[in-house]
Amino acid sequence: MKKSQSLLRKPQVKILLIVFVACVCYLLLSSPTGRPVIVSLIDFFLILGLVTFFFLVLFSQFVLPLRRLTDRVRAIQRLGAYITGAGGPAIFIENGVVWKHPGELSKRKAGVIILDTASGAVLRNDVAFTRVVGPGLVFTHAGEYLAGDPVDLHRQSAPIPPLGPKSEEEPFAPQKRDEYAEAYEQRQKRRQETSALTRDGVEVVPNVLVIYRLERLPGDEDISFGFNPNAVELWVRTAGISQEKEAEGKKDKGDKPLPGMPRHVEPQKLPAYLAVDVWREYLQKFTLAELFVSPLEGPRQDETGLETILRMVRVRLTTFQVEELDNVGKPTGKVIPSQEFQILQDSGIRVDGVSISNLRFKPEIERKLVDDWVATWLQRAQAERAHIEARRGVESEEGKRSALERFAAASTHRFDKELISLPRAKTPEEELFQMKMTLDRLIRGTLQECYLEPQLQQRLGNELNSLTEIINWIRVQEP
Repeated sequence: MKKSQSLLRKPQVKILLIVFVACVCYLLLSSPTGRPVIVSLIDFFLILGLVTFFFLVLFSQFVLPLRRLTDRVRAIQRLGAYITGAGGPAIFIENGVVWKHPGELSKRKAGVIILDTASGAVLRNDVAFTRVVGPGLVFTHAGEYLAGDPVDLHRQSAPIPPLGPKSEEEPFAPQKRDEYAEAYEQRQKRRQETSALTRDGVEVVPNVLVIYRLERLPGDEDISFGFNPNAVELWVRTAGISQEKEAEGKKDKGDKPLPGMPRHVEPQKLPAYLAVDVWREYLQKFTLAELFVSPLEGPRQDETGLETILRMVRVRLTTFQVEELDNVGKPTGKVIPSQEFQILQDSGIRVDGVSISNLRFKPEIERKLVDDWVATWLQRAQAERAHIEARRGVESEEGKRSALERFAAASTHRFDKELISLPRAKTPEEELFQMKMTLDRLIRGTLQECYLEPQLQQRLGNELNSLTEIINWIRVQEP
C-alpha cells in the first residue's frame, strides 16, 4: 500500500495517468465520427505535443526569477527534463539550509539552484571544485553537485549551548547516587572543555561563546549579508577536511586529543575552541587574586587580570598582531603575530565578539575568595584611595597647565603680523602707543573668550563690565 502511494506521488506517473485518461476521452469523443483509431491517436499526440510545448514555455517563465534570454531558454530545458524524469536537481537554499524533494541531491544532470540573500554554496564535480555560487538563480551543469553543506551568511553565535558546564550543573561535584555513569562522564567532559589553571594552580571553568560571520569583501562591512566567494570556499574546504579527518580518526585511534578538545573541530565551533586555547594560555600568567584586583602600578592600572585576559582573547581572534605578555602578565614591549587570527582567516571566518562568563571554582576556593575579600577590603580601599588622590593631584596640575595654555592662546589670538612686526620704540610716545595697542588686544582677546564660555559669563558677571571700562580707559589715554 505504501509503495503504491509513493508511486502515485511521482510527477512522471501523474503525467502518464493524465495523458492516458485524456487519450481515452479523446478516442471516445472521436469514435462517432468514424475516423480510424490510428489517425485519432496521431491527432491526439500531435495536439498534446503542441499544447505541452506551449504551456511548458509559458509556465517556465514564471517558475524561476529570470532576466536574460539565455536563462529563459535554460529554464525551458530544465523544466522539460525535470517533467520527463531526465533532469538534474531542483533545490532551494534558505539561510544555509537545503529545501528539496527526496533524492534531489543524488542527481548529477543539469539542474537549478535558488539561493536566498543569506546563503552561499560551492559546486563540484567528481574531480574538483568547479565554482562558488551566491544569492540568486544558478543553473548547474551536468555532473555538478553541492560540495558539502551550504553556508549561512548571517552573523552567528556558536556553539549553542556555549562550551563549558550547563547553567544548572555543578562541574566540581562528585558523582551523585542517582546520577548515571554516562551522565557523570558527560558533565566532566563539559568541565574539561574550558577548564584552565591560574599561575598558582587554581582551576577555573567558564562558559565560552563566540560571535562570528564569514569574512566579507572590502567595502561590504555595512551590508547586512555580504557574499565573499573566497570565504565561502574556504569555509566549505575546512568543513570537508574536518569530516575527512574525523572519518580517518575513527579508523585510527592511536593519537588521543587534549582533554575537552575534540580530535577534529567543525568550522562552526572552531572560533570557540580557539578562544578556549587563548584563555588557557593567558590564565596561567595570573594568580587567583590578580584576576579580580586591578594593580596599583603598571601601564593598565584600572584593568584587573580577568579584564586583561578577556581583552587579549578578543584581540588574538580579531587582529593580525598583538602585544606580548610575559609569564606574569606584564607587557614586554614586543608585538607578535596572532596564529589564531591566521587560522580563522584560512577558514574564511571573522570574529565579532567573544564571551567568557560564568566562572566557576571549587567550593573551597569560593569560600577563600570571600574570606580574603572580607579580611582585606579596608586595606585595599585605603590603598586605592591614596592612589586616587595621587591621580587627582596629577590631573589637577594637568588641568591648570591646560587652562593657562588656553588662556594664553585666547588672549593673544588678536596679535596680528602688523603688531608683531612693529620696530622697537625709540621715544616715550612710541613706547606708550605700542603698550596701548598690546594691552588693548590682550584685554579684547580675554573678553571674547569670556563671552564664548557661558560658564565664565555666569561666574564673572560685573567683571566683564570692568574689562570693557578698562578698554575704554586705554583708548582715551594720551602720550
